[in-house]
Amino acid sequence: MSPIDTTPGNANRARSRFRRTLDGLAHLCAWLVSSVAVIGLMAWIVGRVLTDRFGWSQWLWWIPTPAVLVLITIGLTAAARPSARPGLRRRRLSGWLVMLALITAYFTLIEHRLFRGTAPVVSSGVLQVSHWNAGPATWHDNSPSVAALLRIHGDISIITDHGGMLADDRLTSQVSNGVVPTIGRFGIVTKLPILTMRIVVATKGRWVALVEVDATETFGRPISILLVDLPSQLSQSRMAIAREVRTMLDGQKNLPKPDLVVGDFNIQRGSASLGTLFPGLREAYDEAGHGYGASFHREFPLYHIDHMLMGDRSKALRYDLIDTGIGRHLAQRVWIRTSPSSTADR
Repeated sequence: MSPIDTTPGNANRARSRFRRTLDGLAHLCAWLVSSVAVIGLMAWIVGRVLTDRFGWSQWLWWIPTPAVLVLITIGLTAAARPSARPGLRRRRLSGWLVMLALITAYFTLIEHRLFRGTAPVVSSGVLQVSHWNAGPATWHDNSPSVAALLRIHGDISIITDHGGMLADDRLTSQVSNGVVPTIGRFGIVTKLPILTMRIVVATKGRWVALVEVDATETFGRPISILLVDLPSQLSQSRMAIAREVRTMLDGQKNLPKPDLVVGDFNIQRGSASLGTLFPGLREAYDEAGHGYGASFHREFPLYHIDHMLMGDRSKALRYDLIDTGIGRHLAQRVWIRTSPSSTADR
């Protein structure tokens, strides 16, 4: 057996080869990490452009922006690796920093209204409407749910998936005849006279109901509200649901133009499907919201799927998302008035 060559020159060459191997592996890992970050960023951008116009694009549309900010931070870290080519490392870092700044600005200024101040509460000529998807998680003990609802109750409160909470004395005392009216999946708590209640759509988990309330004393006239609850299954195309429900609504006779549409849509704010379902209506959050704008899941909200949409004869003065401390959804509340420019007849 030949003796092992342990001369200093051979040992140095072995160490050099080992370092080159480690450097190669480090560069490969950094390249893979950067590639994943770029792919995730491009998928997010495509989702933001197409939203849920197509069944496949809705999966990209649901990629949350905070996840992309994490990916960009990882890409920025990988871009800090040394480079043999002059200026390459600096260009990589500059590109990721610019992208981080742009998406952070989008997140804080457009997707959410983190720097918009809270509008003062106005009482004169203003109607306060709240909505909360109480959900099955609140059914086991109705007492905290009722207390939470009373904290957000204004002139009209609408509850989706109300369970047995509407029979509570604290809520029945808030209506004129001692019985909280219900229609489909919805309950309506108000002392204002209810003029009309009817189901408009009730099929395959798609619920839409019409409620007309005499709000003349506070709103200046009766108000038409559509109550909405749509399926939550991720496998269903949101655009297909929107088109289907829109066709049903168009087929209804004597359906008034809504002043307000509220409910759990299971559709993100800004979605193409939302514009298809209720064309021309405006998001109360976009008009008068403030702060972080996501309603689900309550404990760590990433998606704004509970909405209040304004008709052309109403204007939002303030819109709040409220953590009730119970259930899966944040509650929402809006202060609205009749649009001064509205001349449309009922």
